[in-house]
Amino acid sequence: MICPFLKVNHLVQPIFTEPKKIATGEQFVIAAFAMAEQAYRETLEQTTLADILYNAFETKDIQQYNWNAHRR
Repeated sequence: MICPFLKVNHLVQPIFTEPKKIATGEQFVIAAFAMAEQAYRETLEQTTLADILYNAFETKDIQQYNWNAHRR
């Protein structure tokens, strides 16, 4: 499912300022979309993907995400 509210804006920038703290690009994208879908289901609000990613990075959730749960 692709969330209808996906929109990239300036909030994505801070996520990439410290690349050593995040996983590989593929893992990051998988986690980001999983988190976006979960947030959408929980809140049913118009939230941008950038907001979710920024919040996940700031709270370190993205770094503790279970990468293996979403591997193909």
